[in-house]
Amino acid sequence: MSTCTLCGNKTNSLVHEIEQTVLRMIQNANPDWVKEDGSCQKCVDHYASLDELVQVRE
Repeated sequence: MSTCTLCGNKTNSLVHEIEQTVLRMIQNANPDWVKEDGSCQKCVDHYASLDELVQVRE
């Protein structure tokens, strides 16, 4: 079992395919994070939902 490098939660899978916008949001919020570390689906969904909110407001 792996650990998500963003939130520290245990996960059975790491998500490596992230849309570029979401990837930039994660990197901006977590400067020490690198794409190769991956993340859990919960964190990807969190940042994707933030991106959706930004797009709705534009």
